[in-house]
Amino acid sequence: MKRVIVMLLALTMLFALCACGQTAQSTPAPAPAATEAPAPAAEAQPAEAYDKVELKYSINGTSTSIEAQVANLFKENIEAATDGAVTVTIFTDAQLAGGDLGGSVEAAQTGVMDIYCADTSVIAALNPSIGTSAIPFSYKSYADVEAAYDTTGGAYLADILKDYNLTFVTYAHNGLQCVTCSKVQLDNPDAFKGIKIRISGTQLNKDIYTALGADPSALNWGEVYTALQNGTFDAQSNSPATIKSGNIQEVQKYLAVTRHTYGAFLISFYTPTLEKLNPATQEILISTLKDAAKQINTKTAQEEDAILQELADGGMEVSYLTDEQVAAFQNALADVISKYKEEYGQEACAAFLIP
Repeated sequence: MKRVIVMLLALTMLFALCACGQTAQSTPAPAPAATEAPAPAAEAQPAEAYDKVELKYSINGTSTSIEAQVANLFKENIEAATDGAVTVTIFTDAQLAGGDLGGSVEAAQTGVMDIYCADTSVIAALNPSIGTSAIPFSYKSYADVEAAYDTTGGAYLADILKDYNLTFVTYAHNGLQCVTCSKVQLDNPDAFKGIKIRISGTQLNKDIYTALGADPSALNWGEVYTALQNGTFDAQSNSPATIKSGNIQEVQKYLAVTRHTYGAFLISFYTPTLEKLNPATQEILISTLKDAAKQINTKTAQEEDAILQELADGGMEVSYLTDEQVAAFQNALADVISKYKEEYGQEACAAFLIP
């Protein structure tokens, strides 16, 4: 009898435990406390997410130019950094403007391209003072140039370009200019007399070479090689890096390292393109573009002497100006320098650190 009672008690406890277990399984887990909010998914963090966008990047130079080097480095870095959310297509030789440098300025203001890179001499069509840094003999080194462009000079450009739907971001060195010629070494002012020289189309450039007695005319860069080859022009002016990338050494015998004027490639976003993107995307685009330009600028400055040596080893006659020769050029261009300091004004000159 006692054994039966014990068995009945055991069965009763077992049923009770089973019932408790079923009740626990059907009761939902308590909601987390208000202070224990779950971590949001990645797409819920717009400050860290990048918009998906395809950008058209326009340059006026060739596929081997300094402009292209910056564009290619930017494309590689931004596509990697955003895991392909941002993609970039690069258009060389002013393709998006039908090869017309002047037309590229108009196209840039209307959103034909999203990123626009062009020399100051081209963009100066919007406002001549954009070309202030080209006033002859304003800078002795790339360090001098960067001290201006990385501070007040860049801010001055940004303030002008914002009125043309362009957000100025950075610049690349077109360089301290040298002159090449097929006929004579242009290492003194008298040598320029009667020389047909290709220039970029600003009045300052025209006045520089007219003052030296040359015959200057503008021509799109894509046509320069052929024009030098067939004798339409005797000479041209550019940085050593641009001379090399344009294969000018194949059609010109003489190179004078005058460093008489400075040119920059200005790189800007079409403002409506930039503004439609979220802050995180804007930030990484701007920082990546600045970094790419900085890397290529450092490379350009560091490699200039090596490029000049390479051009000399390849057969060009390279002449480095003495202090006396530089003084002769400064003398010959004194009126031009004075004219453009006055024309561009004290504000522009101060911004570009030109006394």
